[in-house]
Amino acid sequence: MIRIFCLVSFLFAISINQQSYALSKYPYVSELNGKIQSITKEGENLTITKGTILKDRATILTGNKSQVQIELDPKTVVILLDNSSLEIPNINQDGDVSTVILNYGQARIATQGSGERIYATPLTRDIYPSADFLLSYDRDKARAEVLCFKNGLKFRGQEHEQEAYVGPGERVFFQGIFDGGQLAFDILLKGRKVARGTLSKVERLSEIELNEIEKSTWIKKPEAPKKAKAKPRKSDEICDNPFGKLNQCVWKCENNPKKAKTCAVGHTNSKAKCVRYRCLANGQWSDPFELTPGQNKCKLSPIVGPCDY
Repeated sequence: MIRIFCLVSFLFAISINQQSYALSKYPYVSELNGKIQSITKEGENLTITKGTILKDRATILTGNKSQVQIELDPKTVVILLDNSSLEIPNINQDGDVSTVILNYGQARIATQGSGERIYATPLTRDIYPSADFLLSYDRDKARAEVLCFKNGLKFRGQEHEQEAYVGPGERVFFQGIFDGGQLAFDILLKGRKVARGTLSKVERLSEIELNEIEKSTWIKKPEAPKKAKAKPRKSDEICDNPFGKLNQCVWKCENNPKKAKTCAVGHTNSKAKCVRYRCLANGQWSDPFELTPGQNKCKLSPIVGPCDY
């Protein structure tokens, strides 16, 4: 009886947890541009779409010319920019996120209120409440940088004694140290890790430079596909679609299945046929002749050339 009661209680707890996850609306993907990848807790690589609600944990990856905007809560937005990696190591059943780690690249973070969320890089780890800022980490140079757009924050290397206040329009970086190919830390009492390195002086940007950077850190509109330039007609080409000279032939694949990768003449259940036409003096492709499967020389696009008869 006790075993049955314990089993029922366990299943009830699981059901409650699943319902909590199902009701959670954060964190979710509100905007994106390009292909965005997410590595799950199990190591599965998924493609993220707009409206995706992240659960449990996630590592988000962006490529060239791709960005993603994640709403962590009603007051916090993170925009992961091109060629960057962001890790959310734990998302609880209510959708709460306590830590965000920028593994490399750039992330714009706009947050309101006095939350206790930690924003980290491999070199830095702090709480930055009520600020709009750009956090960057260059893994090749071992450099973490912050640029503030609105309000201000205190910046330093992880647990480092030296820190700087960064106000609107200002930036500063912490230059780490490589030791044997790894970032160097001093280990203090109780395993406290202090990043080794130096903090730069705070730099004030010009209004023009700040505006340019500010505009570049939002989601960009997807690029429209480039249209192929039409091949110009030559003076002796009298036939159209495609262009052809007098007495030239064109081989066209007709009735080809939409997803076929070749001219499917002779394939099972295929109505495709390869038809040869000749360019006449009236500017028309005429004299149609259907080739047998053994004679098929058609491709997906029409082929123009000297007639073979």
